[in-house]
Amino acid sequence: MCPIDQHNHLVVSDLHLAGEPGLQVGLRSVDRAFIQFLDWHAAHWREERPWRLIIAGDGIDFLHRSLHGAEGAEPHQEHTEARAIETLEAIVAENRPVFEALARFVAAGHELVFLQGNHDAELHWAGVQDRLRALLLELFAGLFDGTVDMAILEEFQARVSIHRWFYYRRDLLYVEHGNQYDELCAFENVLCPVDEDARIAAPVSHVTLRRFRDLLHRLDAHNVDRWGLGDFLRWVVRLEPRAILRSAVTYLSSPTWLLHLDGRRRRAVPAARQVHHSRLRDLLEHFPLEEEVLHLLERLKRTSRGNLWLGLRMLFYDQVALGGLLAAAVALLCLTPGPALARVAVGLGAALGAMHLSRRGLRSRQVDPQPKLVVSAQAVAGLLRVPFVVFGHSHTPEVRALPEAATYVNTGSWTHEGEAGLTYFQLTAAPGGSQGTLRRWAGA
Repeated sequence: MCPIDQHNHLVVSDLHLAGEPGLQVGLRSVDRAFIQFLDWHAAHWREERPWRLIIAGDGIDFLHRSLHGAEGAEPHQEHTEARAIETLEAIVAENRPVFEALARFVAAGHELVFLQGNHDAELHWAGVQDRLRALLLELFAGLFDGTVDMAILEEFQARVSIHRWFYYRRDLLYVEHGNQYDELCAFENVLCPVDEDARIAAPVSHVTLRRFRDLLHRLDAHNVDRWGLGDFLRWVVRLEPRAILRSAVTYLSSPTWLLHLDGRRRRAVPAARQVHHSRLRDLLEHFPLEEEVLHLLERLKRTSRGNLWLGLRMLFYDQVALGGLLAAAVALLCLTPGPALARVAVGLGAALGAMHLSRRGLRSRQVDPQPKLVVSAQAVAGLLRVPFVVFGHSHTPEVRALPEAATYVNTGSWTHEGEAGLTYFQLTAAPGGSQGTLRRWAGA
C-alpha cells in the first residue's frame, strides 16, 4: 500500500489520435471504446474521490499526421509551432467525439493531464498548449445552452494541465511516456526539443520515417521502428518498381542525411539547452523534487546524438556491409587460382562466418524499447523512492516488481493491436493506502 491522494488516478498512453481514416484498421472501434471508458469513469467516482486521468504521451499523433496528411506544406513550414497548431485543430476536428468525451470527463469534476511523448513533442510549445486548452474549453462550452458563467469556465481550465516531461506525486506515482530511454526516439532536450530553425529536432527514427514518407502512404507505421530485416524486405518486394527505385536511392543516401541530422543537432544544442535548463528550474517549483535528483533523472536518458553508427544499424547497414564483404570475398575466391575444393572450403567458411556475425548483429540490434524501459524504471524508482513507475511508449502492457517494493507498469496502448490494446493503469484509494492495478477495458 502507498499513501492516499485526494484523487484517484487513471493512466493511459499511446492513443495515437491522428485523424486520418484508413491509416489504422479498427481505429474507429478503439475510439468508441475510449469514449465509453471516459463516460463511465466520468459518472463513477471511487471512494468519493474524483479521477485524475493522465494521458502519458503519444495521445495526439502529430508525427503520423505529418507523414500522411501534410500535403500543401512547404518544407520550411513543417514541424513548426504554427504548423503544429493547424495540425492540432485538424486532429481535434476529425476526432471530435473523443475530445468531446474528454471535455465531458473534465466537466464532471475530474482532472485531465497531458504528458508529452515522442509523437506529440509539439506539446512543448506554449502556443500549442494554449490552443489545446482553448479547443477543449470550446467543446465544454458547447455542452450548455446559452452563456456559461466565467467562473465555471475558469474552473474547467484549472482541471486541464499539460506537462512537457513527467507527472510526479511524492511517495505515490511517477509517470512519463518513456521515449527518453529509447535512443531511437529520445530528444536531446526534452523540455525544448527544437533545432536551430525552431522546428522539432526529430529523433533518428522520426527522420527516417519522414525520409521514406512518399513510400509510407499505405503503411501503418506505428511499429515500423521495430521491424526486422525480413519485414522490410517483404514490404519492399511488394512495392511498384518505381517505388523500389526511390526507396533504394533514399536508402543509399542515408549516411549523408544522418550526418546532416547530427550536425543540425550539434548546432541547436546551446540555445535549446538554455531553454531546457530554464524549464528544469520551473519543474522544481511545480514538483517536490530536489535539484540534484532532477538532474540525475534527466541524465538517465539515452540519446543518438553523435552516434552515426546507431542510425546506420537501425537501417541494417551493418547487414548490408557484411553481405557486400561476403560477395566481394566470394568473387575474389572465384578469380584466385588454386584447387577448386580449397576455394569452396574457404568460401563456405566465409559464408558461415558471415552468417554468425549477422546473427550476432541482429540479436544486439536493440529496437524493442521494453527491456530498456524496465532498466530505466528501476533507476527512476531508486532515485525517487516511489511505489509506482508508469511508462507507455512500447505498446506492451506489463507489470513487473522492482527492488524495494516498487512496481513498474507499462500501460500498453489504445491502438488496434489486438489483445494488447485498451489497457490502463488504475490507482485508487484503499483501506490503509492506495492500490494500483493494470486493467483492460472490456466495456461498462
